[in-house]
Amino acid sequence: MDIFIAVVDSVTTVVVKLLLYMNQQFTVEDSCVIGCVVIVIVAAVVVASI
Repeated sequence: MDIFIAVVDSVTTVVVKLLLYMNQQFTVEDSCVIGCVVIVIVAAVVVASI
């Protein structure tokens, strides 16, 4: 479970830094898509680590 939290934390940090770097205003749809992509990546990593 600690690995999962660490992965989520690092992925979130990377995404936030990316968004700040790109410095664009995202619409609600863009935010949802980005959120879904992050969730899928995290889920894939968790499944792979089991």
